[in-house]
Amino acid sequence: MRGSALNQSSVFRRRWWPLTQSFDLVECSCDDLSLAILREVDRYTHSEQGIICKTEKYHNINSVFASVTNLTNVPTMFYIIPTKSIWSVLWSNSYLCDGYDSLCSNLTERYGYATVHFSSHDDTTTFLPGSTMVYRRSSADGVLERRVQASIDDNDKWYFSATGPQQDFELHENYAERKIKNRLKEEVMERTLRNMSI
Repeated sequence: MRGSALNQSSVFRRRWWPLTQSFDLVECSCDDLSLAILREVDRYTHSEQGIICKTEKYHNINSVFASVTNLTNVPTMFYIIPTKSIWSVLWSNSYLCDGYDSLCSNLTERYGYATVHFSSHDDTTTFLPGSTMVYRRSSADGVLERRVQASIDDNDKWYFSATGPQQDFELHENYAERKIKNRLKEEVMERTLRNMSI
């Protein structure tokens, strides 16, 4: 299912909102990602808490989200979803629906996998409107990190920032948009993901 969690219509996004507002991408197979997640969870918990790993078969992406009956931090459930690209989707049942950026950082630093932490919502959900994309990959000089963000504060003022080397897949022409809130809106972020063949 090519980018099935990513390239759906706004109808799909709204149906499962805010579950679809944030997820992480890891450039490896689902099996390799599953092993890395188990190692990281074991490193955090030292096996003091039970770790259950199982494979579930879902008919489509709708059935994945429909299976999530509880948004919480304890217990944390990780869902690893295949795409037809070289990337795997990593999603968790966090009650804030905010992804797991620190885990992405570890997956790049400790395992050498390129990762993308992605969050985008044009409307207020569990957070104020805004978008963030953090791309990481290993390089000869360590971890290369590109972070692009557009966000609004409590006073309705928009801010935009971009740090790290610009990547070819970015729609950098949008960064010159006069209205900051339009620079990284959902539609722009979707097109960015398509540029990455996700």
